[in-house]
Amino acid sequence: MSEHINPANRRHHDTNSRNPEYPSHPTRSRYRLVRRPRQARPGASRNLSPKGNIAVNILIFLGFMIATQIPTAIAGGIAGYVSFFNGDSPIVFTILIFLYIVVSGLMAWLITWYYRKRGYERMKAPHFKDIGIDVLFFIGIRVWTTLCMVAATGIFKEDSTANDQALMRQIDKLTDFSNPMIVIALAIFLIHITFVAPYFEELTFRGIFKETIFKKLSFWWPMLISSAIFSLNHMPNNIIVFFLYGGMGAGFYLAYNRRRNIWDSYIVHMLNNASASIAIMFLLIFM
Repeated sequence: MSEHINPANRRHHDTNSRNPEYPSHPTRSRYRLVRRPRQARPGASRNLSPKGNIAVNILIFLGFMIATQIPTAIAGGIAGYVSFFNGDSPIVFTILIFLYIVVSGLMAWLITWYYRKRGYERMKAPHFKDIGIDVLFFIGIRVWTTLCMVAATGIFKEDSTANDQALMRQIDKLTDFSNPMIVIALAIFLIHITFVAPYFEELTFRGIFKETIFKKLSFWWPMLISSAIFSLNHMPNNIIVFFLYGGMGAGFYLAYNRRRNIWDSYIVHMLNNASASIAIMFLLIFM
């Protein structure tokens, strides 16, 4: 006898006949469809927006750009006091050193706190491979700097930048290494331009500028604008020197952008300034 099939159930019957593993209608309620979460594509990253109001963030960036010059001015003031006034008062000398330590410490704490609170990247410790790549960035920047200085010398007959000349005027008389005040003042000055100033500048020009004004995946505009501001901040005395410091800032930005990590650009910046510190010591000893 042929089985009578209700037309209303024919659709379910045909489906079950074609797919025996498909459960019948009464049984399907026992099964639950489990959806797998959609996984992001490898390497995909959210284009995060800056926190807070952009206009306010720009004003804060400008404030940090100015405020981070204060420790530099104090370090130069210590060297200038010993150089031009022969350190007549040990009390004044001690007060200046104390002021430098306090202001630099407060500035380091404030700028680090603000960056960690408002930035969208983490400060990741570099590995040996990263340090090696940072050294390559440093070499590239030194090649660029040398080419620019050769061009500036040939075209404008200037063999040093206004920024370098200002630095040398502050310390060119610190050659009597038998004087402990001179040794201390010079040590503070060189430590500052080698280790402290690069930290302030990288957090300001790469970290805070990029991460509080531009979106996470932005590249060209933050690099070009921050590099131009960085160059103007170093008092370029002609167009070639402007491109010299602009290219230097772009190199620091590329080092930062490689892993979106401020420590990488800091290492490159520190190596660059360390080479200048070595040159200064050489000039003071043998000039």
